[in-house]
Amino acid sequence: MSPFLNQYDSLKLLEWAGIPTGKIFHATSTSDLQTIVEQEGFPLVAKIASDKITHKTEIKGVITGITVMEELENAFHSLESVSEKGSGCYIQKEYAGHELIVGAKKDTTFGTVVLVGIGGVYAELLHETMQFVYPFTYLQFIHEVKNSKLNALTKEFRGSPPLNVCKLYEVALSVGSLFDRHKQIAEIDINPLIVSGDVLTAVDGRVILQK
Repeated sequence: MSPFLNQYDSLKLLEWAGIPTGKIFHATSTSDLQTIVEQEGFPLVAKIASDKITHKTEIKGVITGITVMEELENAFHSLESVSEKGSGCYIQKEYAGHELIVGAKKDTTFGTVVLVGIGGVYAELLHETMQFVYPFTYLQFIHEVKNSKLNALTKEFRGSPPLNVCKLYEVALSVGSLFDRHKQIAEIDINPLIVSGDVLTAVDGRVILQK
């Protein structure tokens, strides 16, 4: 048994927990692509479908900015060539907004700890994360946000709507609750959580299970 859930199953678990997620499709053949386009339209993102690979960007396992069917078909073949044979690929709508990370892990001293910070490919580079011992109040949460780089996102900038901190708090609390209630989960990682004003969408997730 794999020690972690694949992206498809991870997002479905997060959705079940009440966390807003982007719709995800598993295309196993090129014939699936037209149906997906009819439902979602363009632009789209294609991602490698694998039960073994978690850091997709390191092996060029994510193809963004797909705007026509030919690009989507090329992405399908490209991703399948670097994954397990017959695995196909995942297809999602491409969301615009700021990229954040929300996760949860177990601390031997404090118990369930929820992490919130800058996400996307810069998450490991910038190390801008806040940690909260679950459960935590909205006042605790907003205090930490105001003293972090995330505070800049709470203000309108060049047409981008301000981040709804209350919605982000709800997502963080839901992640903590999911982790706390299911002891077989060792770690949760939503990266990225796309935020655009009041709209927050988890588009990639990883759930690691206890060994």
